[in-house]
Formats: sequence, C-alpha cells, structure tokens
Amino acid sequence: MDAERTDTASDEVQIDHVTIAGSDLDRLEAAFESVGIDPDYGGSHDEMPTHMSIVGFDDTTYIELIAKDEVGTAPLWNDAIESNAGPCAWAARSSDIARDASRLDAAGVPVDGPDDYSRERPDGQLCRWKLAFLGAGEPGSVLPFLIEDETPLERRVQPTPSAAAAGVVGIDSVVIAVADLETSVSTFRTAFEGADPTSRSVSSGPFAGSVASFPDLPVHLVEPTAGGPLSERLDTIGDSPCAFVLEASSLETVREHVGELERQPLGAESISVIDPDAIGGLEYLCVSASES
Repeated sequence: MDAERTDTASDEVQIDHVTIAGSDLDRLEAAFESVGIDPDYGGSHDEMPTHMSIVGFDDTTYIELIAKDEVGTAPLWNDAIESNAGPCAWAARSSDIARDASRLDAAGVPVDGPDDYSRERPDGQLCRWKLAFLGAGEPGSVLPFLIEDETPLERRVQPTPSAAAAGVVGIDSVVIAVADLETSVSTFRTAFEGADPTSRSVSSGPFAGSVASFPDLPVHLVEPTAGGPLSERLDTIGDSPCAFVLEASSLETVREHVGELERQPLGAESISVIDPDAIGGLEYLCVSASES
C-alpha cells in the first residue's frame, strides 16, 4: 500500500482506521506500551459512554482503542467492548460521504446515515465528522463504515512517533471472519465493483478455513474451519474483523519490540502474527510478511 493515502473514491476502499474494543482502556493502552508504543488519549465521544486512544501511523491510518468511561450501553460495539473482543470494526475514508452513500444505496447496499458525530480532545478542541453505516450488523463488522471529516483530519489523528520507531507505519489490510464466505464475497461485489477474489483453503494456523482475498481491496475473508478458535469467536460475536495486518517499515525493527513473529498462511499470502503474550494478551495483531 502507498505510504500516502488519498481520499476514497466511490469505487475504492482505503482504510481510515480500525477499532480494538475492550472493557478497560488503561489495559488496552498498557498492551501497546509493553512493546514501546505509546497511544495518545483521544477523549470521550459525544453522547456516548465511551472514550478512546489512538495509535496513529505515518500514512494517516490509525488504530482506535475504545472502552467505556461510564456506566451504560454503548450504541456501537457494546458486546465487543464487554467481552474484550479486540478487533471489532473498520472504517473507510470518504471525500464525499453523501455521494458515496447514495451510490451504495442505489447498488442495493443498506445505508444508515450519513450522520454527525464528534469527540472533544483533552486539549478542548472538538473533532467533528460524518459516518455512514453499511450493510447489516454492527458498523464495520463486514463492510466498512464510511467516515468524512468536517474538521481537519490532523485534528482527529496525528502519527504516534513511537509507532514508527517500533517499525509500524500503517494498516495493510483487515481479516474478517464470516459464517458464509460466498454470501460475504457477494456483499463486497455489490458494494465495491472490482476484480474477483482469489480463494484458497488454509489447512492450519489461526486462519484455517476457506479464505477469499481481493486483489484491489484491503480485505481478506475467512470462513473458519469448524471447531477452531475463529469458529468459536464467530459463534460468540458473529461476523466481524478478527485480525488487523499492519504495514511494517522493517520486520527486524518490529521483532526488536515484540520478539519473534510466527509466519502464518492467509490464502495465497503469508503474514507474521504477533504473539499475544508479547503484547498484553491482544490476539490477532499481525504485520505484513515481506522484509524491507
């Protein structure tokens, strides 16, 4: 993926950010701090009982760490937060969310929004943006939700210097566990016209099952083998992102921070999986496998 990202055209998908949910924001932050990456506290969401921290990357993508900061039911990802699900959602950047929502609606994709959202930063500055939720289920569970900034992007996210120092410079792709691969492939074809995915069977490892990878989308779909860990996760929280593949400037630098990486197959590709014990128990964080 390019180091510089442009705004999303209606027929493209470019990752804006991915979401990791947990019951305690301090614990999520501590997991990254344990490998030398210091998340930036982002503040509380407007009219939601949640707050968040950010691990920002040089390409302007970021990881959102989200948890509750008061008692209540979160309108987004409540079950993922309460069950410490980790990876739970992803967003795509839009330069014209009204246009993109209209196109997707015309294509037959259910669209909720766009609607206004905001967050007050610890320094008192207000970040404002619009969101549109696509498809069924929780926002970003299969199709990404769309985001368009109303205030400058740099107010919402800044690169985290310690992330680059740890060898991580962006988000490469999202791995989504699905109950029905054929249906999910059809969903993406309806929403985002493009080349057909390549399909492979993976016999072992965390992504054992049937895998569909799109050549022009930053997405891998996995229908897991029955009885495996992804199958259990699917039974608990349903179709949702199960892993995030980070883009590394240097795998050697990443290893200096997280220890050895376990190379695992993901369809026709392979990725390097970070040992959960090395990063506070967070599962399914990976880095792109090619050496730089």
